[in-house]
Amino acid sequence: MNQSATPARLGVLLALALIAALTPATPARAQSGMAVWAWGSGDYGQLGDGGTADRATAAKVANLGDVVSLATDGSTTLAATGDGSLWAWGYNKWGLFADDSTQDRSLPAQVKAFSGVKSVQTNGSSAFATTAAGATWAWGDNQYGQLGLGVTDASAQTKPAKFAALTRVTQLAVGSLSVYALRDDGTVWAWGYNGIGQLGDGEASHQVCGKPRSMPEASSDCSPTPVRVASLTSVTSIAVGESAAYAVKSDGTVWAWGDNSSGQLGDGESSHQSCWEAGSALVDCSTTPVKVAGLSNVAAVAASTASAYAVKSDGTVWAWGDNSSGQLGDGTFTKRSKPVQAAVTGVASVSAGGSTAYALKSDGSLWAWGYNHEGRLGDGVASHQRCGGSDCSPTPVRVVGPSDVKAVVAGPSAAYALADGPAAACLSCGAVAKAANLAWSGQAAAPSVTLTLGGRRLVAGVDYTVTVSSGVAIGKATAVVTAKNLASYTGSLTVSYKIVPKATKLTRAAAGANSAKIAWKKVSAKQKITKYQVRYRLKGGKVWTTKNYSAKKSKATVKGLASGRSYVFQVRSYKTVSGVKYYSAWSKSRTAKNILQG
Repeated sequence: MNQSATPARLGVLLALALIAALTPATPARAQSGMAVWAWGSGDYGQLGDGGTADRATAAKVANLGDVVSLATDGSTTLAATGDGSLWAWGYNKWGLFADDSTQDRSLPAQVKAFSGVKSVQTNGSSAFATTAAGATWAWGDNQYGQLGLGVTDASAQTKPAKFAALTRVTQLAVGSLSVYALRDDGTVWAWGYNGIGQLGDGEASHQVCGKPRSMPEASSDCSPTPVRVASLTSVTSIAVGESAAYAVKSDGTVWAWGDNSSGQLGDGESSHQSCWEAGSALVDCSTTPVKVAGLSNVAAVAASTASAYAVKSDGTVWAWGDNSSGQLGDGTFTKRSKPVQAAVTGVASVSAGGSTAYALKSDGSLWAWGYNHEGRLGDGVASHQRCGGSDCSPTPVRVVGPSDVKAVVAGPSAAYALADGPAAACLSCGAVAKAANLAWSGQAAAPSVTLTLGGRRLVAGVDYTVTVSSGVAIGKATAVVTAKNLASYTGSLTVSYKIVPKATKLTRAAAGANSAKIAWKKVSAKQKITKYQVRYRLKGGKVWTTKNYSAKKSKATVKGLASGRSYVFQVRSYKTVSGVKYYSAWSKSRTAKNILQG
């Protein structure tokens, strides 16, 4: 559990109008409300289950349903429900519960200052709520003018004030210290902190507001009133990371401005402008939008701390920027200054927070990759791959929890799924009773695996599939049982098998002239063994001699034996799987006594 005193106020596009149809083109309000599922860090009660424990798989937020809009920074969460009420839980330092308190809450509580709310946005310290009547209200931190009220405030504003600086706003994106609005004419407007060029208007001197503690060498510039982002027209959607912002235009291209310290502008350049100095290093940025390289047919864009993601109309995901925790999803940890394709397809939408990203597929399944501290990947697995001393996965894994997910909203430390379906049972979470043939022969047919889940016996081939790979150790293999009926079951489990071909037995061991005649019982042809192996030694001796015989044989003559001596014989079968030999047990011994003189 994270024990830091305050949560990181990382800017991500966390505002959400729920998706009615699973396409990323134009987010829209859901036709009906949904339940909320949460996982990850719980240290401020942000999972909404009444406690502060972390959770590595998704579970329902308590006492909350009919949700139509949800926003979070991973520590503070706000949700609007179908009756127009607003609910809040988690971290409350900035007074976002609008009740003059700063008490954290581990269960959703109604924000009584509001009614008629249809959508909500927050970065964890500032918030905006839009009502059905079209009015937008702002409250919370306003040190840099990020409430857009024309003024700055040294302390948080806990009483909502009407935001009236812009009209005809179709989307708000709330970043770490800056806020963005998309208007119905396709233009983008910004206000708040501008120390790294986040406002995108090319200007560096609006108003002196102070500097964030994390950027003491940065500019003090801000604007408490909206300014127009330069040169952008025909914009269809926007997103914001911690210090960089993004716009998708109607021609399917993506444009970015602000911080470029991790290549998050995505144009492959590293020398736009020097916006501020971090220690002895100058930080690159762009105070006006630049075109992200190589992208077309983009339907939607999302951003996290220093990484960005584009969903194309073909369902592929392209990512760029910081990749230290594998959050770009391309199987590497290499920073990218131009987009690369993530290892996931069939995607309807993406959300990201901190160093973890989430993809909602068109089949309603949810996948995650990147940083897994406090269970943020949501797959119930604690060990994927080490990166920087922590667990992470540079390729997507399936989030365990609800089925038929309609939307996902991510913060740096926790994530939320909105779904109207029941939970998908987890094959790998200890709730599965399994019975298996642990002496599988390694023949072509799959090993026997019987699964019982919730008292119901699952149907092999319908509910789950079994694949087998040879293990490293002789006599071992691993069967991976994977859910096939993904609407009801998720995840996979592994079962270790001993690949043991069926043992045979010697039926004869008779002395001959300097030889012995031996015979054995053949095993079933279904075993598809590779060969038989016979070994022998002098009676009372310790050194064995081994000979191999065709799988078609059932008898042999062993020559070159010393006359007058007795020899002990054994037989076994073996099978070769993927280049590895798997042996049956040796048979009981038979002795050929007093070998004859040849």
